[in-house]
Amino acid sequence: MVVAAGAWLTKLLPELGARVTPSRQVIVYVAPPAETVAAWRRMPMMLNISANNAGYYLVPPIPGTGLKIGDHRFSRQGDPDGPRTATLEEARAVVEQCRGHLRNLDGYRILEPKVCFYTVEPRESFVFHQQDRLLAVSACSGHGFKFGAVTGMAAAALVQGQRSLVEVSAWASGD
Repeated sequence: MVVAAGAWLTKLLPELGARVTPSRQVIVYVAPPAETVAAWRRMPMMLNISANNAGYYLVPPIPGTGLKIGDHRFSRQGDPDGPRTATLEEARAVVEQCRGHLRNLDGYRILEPKVCFYTVEPRESFVFHQQDRLLAVSACSGHGFKFGAVTGMAAAALVQGQRSLVEVSAWASGD
């Protein structure tokens, strides 16, 4: 059995609580100033992550969404079954991280703050935990959406005996 339950992993397998922690993260969709909308649509995703893993990321708007600003400061707390509402104060704090990096920050209008949950591992490594016929997988630190396919391929190779847990764990930790 393969368990890839995201932020709910420790609810299903409490013994993994020593390796991964659910983390409540705030993201904010904003409307950029009108004069920058066309430029933002051509921009790549941007990251501003400090040495201590604090910071933010920006995802350019696509039709139907605003510019997404995500908080990379891990809360390492929260219940993924709890409410998923962010306060305006939390949203403002996420946007404020961009001050000094985005021209005319005060011209960015908050459209919608949201809350997401994921697991955090101290090194931001992916976790593969095998116990008998159970394989638990966690693409930690918000990377699951970017690397879901390759993580699934690694899990399949492990389950099918094509790679060992040692090999997959070394790959997953970046070693």
